[in-house]
Amino acid sequence: MATFGYRLRRGTLETQRDVSSCQEGGWEKVFNSDELLVTRLRFTTLAGGAPRIHLAATARRRPEIGYVLTQIVARRNL
Repeated sequence: MATFGYRLRRGTLETQRDVSSCQEGGWEKVFNSDELLVTRLRFTTLAGGAPRIHLAATARRRPEIGYVLTQIVARRNL
């Protein structure tokens, strides 16, 4: 089974996969951290167990430009 994880670290979204613990190395940046400052990463669970991801970010050179994403993940593969 493939496993994966995400974390917010110093304004950067990072991911890793195929590890058994978050303390292992191998974290990779998802976005160019010189361009994008991630300000929020939150995971919640909806009724019925579907995970919801909320991500917010701003452009580093133009902080007035913001991005917000909320995504509900279908559980068909769980």
